Amino acid sequence: MRLLPYDNRRVVCLSFQRQTEVNGEEIIDGFLKFQREAFPKREALFKQLATQQSPRTLFISCSDSRLVPELVTQREPGDLFVIRNAGNIVPSYGPEPGGVSASVEYAVAALRGI
Repeated sequence: MRLLPYDNRRVVCLSFQRQTEVNGEEIIDGFLKFQREAFPKREALFKQLATQQSPRTLFISCSDSRLVPELVTQREPGDLFVIRNAGNIVPSYGPEPGGVSASVEYAVAALRGI
C-alpha cells in the first residue's frame, strides 16, 4: 500500500503488481474528470440519487474487476442494488449475519422497490 500526497490530502491507493502499475494519481484524475465532464451532463440524476435510492433490481455479482454490472446490463446509476462477492456465493439463510445476507436483507427490507 502506498500513501500518495494529493492536494494537501493523503490518498491511499492499493495497487497490484502487474506489468503496469496502477498510479493513484490516475484514479484521482479519473474522478476529477468525472466531476468536470460526466457529472454536469447528468446533474439532475445525481442530485436525485444523492437524496434517495430506489433501485428496482437486486443484482448479485462476482467481485471480479472485469465485470461491471451496470455496463453489461446497460442500466443507469441507481437502477441496480449491487452486491459483489467472490464467486457469486449467497450463503443459505441462518442465524449468523454475514455481509451478503445482511446486504440482501437490507435490499429487501429497506429498499422497497426491489
